Amino acid sequence: MKPLLYLTEPKYFKKIIKYHGYNIINSGETAKQFFIAGFGEYNHLIDINHCFSSQPAGDIIDRTQTVHSPFNFYLHRPWVPPSPDFQMTFDDCVETRVKELVAIGSKLNLFWSGGIDSTAMIVGFLSSIDKYDQIRIVFTPTTIQENPVLYLKLLQIPGLELYDYSGDAYLKPLDGLFITGDASDEITGSLDESFYTRYGYDGLQQSWEDLFFKTNPNPPFIDWVKFYFSKSGFEIKTIWEARWWFYISTKLQYYVASSNSLTEEYSPLAIGFYDHVNFEHYMSLNVNSIIGKTFNRYKQVYKDYIFKYDKNELYRKSKTKVNSTQAMLYRNKKLAVNDVRYIARLSDNSVIRTDSLPLLSEKEYREKYGDSLNYLFNQPK
Repeated sequence: MKPLLYLTEPKYFKKIIKYHGYNIINSGETAKQFFIAGFGEYNHLIDINHCFSSQPAGDIIDRTQTVHSPFNFYLHRPWVPPSPDFQMTFDDCVETRVKELVAIGSKLNLFWSGGIDSTAMIVGFLSSIDKYDQIRIVFTPTTIQENPVLYLKLLQIPGLELYDYSGDAYLKPLDGLFITGDASDEITGSLDESFYTRYGYDGLQQSWEDLFFKTNPNPPFIDWVKFYFSKSGFEIKTIWEARWWFYISTKLQYYVASSNSLTEEYSPLAIGFYDHVNFEHYMSLNVNSIIGKTFNRYKQVYKDYIFKYDKNELYRKSKTKVNSTQAMLYRNKKLAVNDVRYIARLSDNSVIRTDSLPLLSEKEYREKYGDSLNYLFNQPK
């Protein structure tokens, strides 16, 4: 079976969309998502993304398999609503995931930013296994700033390998598989503080229809959204529930895939720790407990889990979601130093690229690929 699309680079991919005959509409030069003529339902998903973000980005991959997309993306895991009999706790989900990854038998590089998601992952491994020779904790100086208490605890653990990713270390290959905290945001509504502050807890409990109508004042759009929301298996009533469903149903794969932008071509793909059906089913059945009356209650179940291990009450009460800026800086530096440019990555971790990137012409693209990539693009219905 031919590999499918896995991750696209918008500034280049936008050009080859046109090479394949698509008409991009209502899209500025810096846009990272594109409305495409003839794909109304796909465009509606972009409309929804605009309801939640002023600058939406990231590949949209419909996990319900009901939307006709312009592109053939690899679908890692279709959406399946949880069974009413699902009884796992968050702790159960973490322990099960750790055991599953350890059973692979490879060295596991655990990327730790110090933030909530990756810290809960680290605690999961330390709490669930007896020997640490299979894991390597990869961190940066920012990690220590974000979570100095746990860092000092890790220094005291015999046989635990800590790998500082700073300096030029990020340019050196590491053996084994790469495990990140990715997919956690997407299974928890990818809530940022600015969005929470704009609406507040009470505002997030209001009906989603008014917000969506402001973005696209078209009754057929609202009717279609109701249809799409019905695919969740839940009754979606509020802005918060709508946000949660959109991110878990269409954006789950994007950030997991983004972690592979630095991996060697054809190498094993990095793994998002939270990219697992157990986590998403747990969150699905506990959607309204993901957030609280204040933003620092977001992802409280993660922080309560961490507290059982490190007893850090300050982190438990006040830690909030922040972007891992230093990790992103190293990623961008490595992209520049290694000249890692591509139009898209495929599901076998091969890349689509031409020799002259960042310059891209249809002539060079066609000379290299001809019609061999046509199968990645669908025709309008």
